[in-house]
Amino acid sequence: MHRRSFLHLMSVAALAASPLLHAQPQRKRVAPLDWQLAEIMLGLGVSPLAIPSLDMYRARVPQPPLPADVLDLGASWEPSLELLARLKPDLILLSPVQQMAQAQYAAIAPVRVLDVDSGLSPIPRGLAAISEVGQWLGCQPEAAALVDRLNTRLDAARAQILSQPHRPIFLADIDQGGSHVRLWGHNSLLGDALARVGLVNAWDGELGPAGFALVELEQLVEHPEARLIYLNFGKASQRSLMTLNASTLWNVLPLVRAGRVSPIPPTYVFGGTQTAARFAELLVANLPADPEYTHG
Repeated sequence: MHRRSFLHLMSVAALAASPLLHAQPQRKRVAPLDWQLAEIMLGLGVSPLAIPSLDMYRARVPQPPLPADVLDLGASWEPSLELLARLKPDLILLSPVQQMAQAQYAAIAPVRVLDVDSGLSPIPRGLAAISEVGQWLGCQPEAAALVDRLNTRLDAARAQILSQPHRPIFLADIDQGGSHVRLWGHNSLLGDALARVGLVNAWDGELGPAGFALVELEQLVEHPEARLIYLNFGKASQRSLMTLNASTLWNVLPLVRAGRVSPIPPTYVFGGTQTAARFAELLVANLPADPEYTHG
């Protein structure tokens, strides 16, 4: 046997004996077609193969960061079946609202549909989703650790919030029309995060199934003691504020006259518990204290 062939065989044998070769098998190539599922995968330390609306995801869900090699499946409302088939994923993950298209995706790869108790409020439902995805991916220890970390972060935010008095909060998107605001209520992810950290949601009126109400400005008069926090989407929010500032009704609102209108960085309002924890921390960092405010 030639010396070169002998050395080659020896190197192959050494590689076969290497613990790296006998390490855990490579995790599945998974395509989550819902952003919350992608967020959970990243929290578990598993990089998605591809997701819909990739650039928008990076803008709306900055944490955990999305690796550079994740591919874009096109618009979130119509992911590319052709590209998905070419990628040959081992598993496709769907949210309950995507279940109607399950048969289409099942023709490409095995499909899992998130199935958690819809009667839970958003944060517990998100924690249950983490546990379910952890089971699908064989990451149960990572899922349990992630749940613990998120509860710890939420508890820490609550302790900081409750260390000072705070007014009831209107949590809003500002409508560009200048006559309404969109208020997020208790059955929304952000509203649930507000309650979890010990803040009172000033909006106690009707809500749609998505967790918000489109409210006329005059309805804000009903809570003159409140603060309004709006999600700041940059230029779009500034244009909306310019329109509102030209409104007589806006300018006579007690919370506007008292300067109790505050921005907060934008948050993906339909995210999971990781998003809720990040939002709670944004509240800690951006919510002005109200030492002059006393309850009741």
